[in-house]
Amino acid sequence: MSVAQILQPAGLPAGSLIGLGTALGIGLLIGLERERRKDRARAEGGGRGFAGIRSFAMAALAGAVAQLLGVALAVVGALLVGALVVAAYVRSTDADPGVTTEIALFATYLLGLLAVPQPALAAGLGVAVALLLASREMLHRFTTRTLAAHEVRDGLLLAAAVLIVLPLTPDAPIAALGGINPRSLWRLAVLLMLLQAAGYVALRLMGAQRGLALAGLASGFVSSTATVASMGRKARDSAQAGSAAAKSLERAALAGALASCVATPLQLLALTLAVAPALFSSYLPVAAAAAVAAALLAFWAVRGAGTRGPDANCEAQAVEPEVFNARHAVLFALLLAGITVLVGLASRYLGSTGTALASLLAGFADFHAAAGGVMSLQQSGAIPAHQAHVAVWLAFTANALAKVGVAWVAGPRRYGQAMTAALGLTLGVVWLAVSLT
Repeated sequence: MSVAQILQPAGLPAGSLIGLGTALGIGLLIGLERERRKDRARAEGGGRGFAGIRSFAMAALAGAVAQLLGVALAVVGALLVGALVVAAYVRSTDADPGVTTEIALFATYLLGLLAVPQPALAAGLGVAVALLLASREMLHRFTTRTLAAHEVRDGLLLAAAVLIVLPLTPDAPIAALGGINPRSLWRLAVLLMLLQAAGYVALRLMGAQRGLALAGLASGFVSSTATVASMGRKARDSAQAGSAAAKSLERAALAGALASCVATPLQLLALTLAVAPALFSSYLPVAAAAAVAAALLAFWAVRGAGTRGPDANCEAQAVEPEVFNARHAVLFALLLAGITVLVGLASRYLGSTGTALASLLAGFADFHAAAGGVMSLQQSGAIPAHQAHVAVWLAFTANALAKVGVAWVAGPRRYGQAMTAALGLTLGVVWLAVSLT
């Protein structure tokens, strides 16, 4: 007689003992956590409590046995456990009775039902339930003390953008929009919102007191040009103070501006994955070279900043107060649509010269929108690969020139000189990489 035959009693479905054992383990695991919780409540002067380790173990086993004996018994068991849960809640003497334990008991019964046909899935869900129950204090602290009201609001808005709006957006090119796919445009808007949210989370976790370089990198995913302007204002204020600490902060502002320039090629790569994944490898070498060059320059500025001085805990002006800016994301998608049509018309009527000129002008307004429009045309075959690459990096050049102009207007003379030299070096690296690829 084989081991499987020994472990499988006659007349029972295959795997029934495994299911029963899994159900018992689930009940004991969840019951252990609830028993400890009940003991703590009793020590704090609470009542006897509802359901402990034995109740949860028996509920899970009852579910597994009911699954083996038939659907009718499983329904009767669910009604019985549900009635016990309602009765326990009604009879509770607490001023503010919760329903966590009652719901957990009913969930344990359902997991017992699931353990017979799907023991692995039931075991995983049982562990998840136990973790949720054990994380009570941490979750309460996170929701009431860590999260702000606007963060909850923006998180729900982002979830709606991904789970509701995106599936409902038409997924086909529209001739009236120059062959643009609306879902691809909205996917780009969602991508931008996610990048902004990621930068916001990084700042919340690390804190602005870690330095303006982190703030610049995070807000660079929102708008690198706006970050250069914001850091320029910080540098101008520091330069007017004239103290040693202010001079150090001026250098830190320069580091933040340069760090925001690291985000530009990284966001281009993310944009490539969203718009034209097949083109990712062709843009990777030049974008990586640009990111490395900007990162080295930012590191040089951070090293030169030294200590952060008394203003170390200041709020980084480059960071938006929202988790993300939905209006900016939608405008980005609309701008991308317009630029795609513009570049397409220029390519059709003016050839390669028109494509390069349109991309150069569009890059002054928004590099990523210009690049996304060019890559969309490249993927559709409207323009050749070499022409598209030149157009994208011309837009990058125009965007760098716009940052230089902003740096001179917003910041002091030293800030403008440093940004001019740094972005000039970055452009030299970019065009060297373009010539080699």
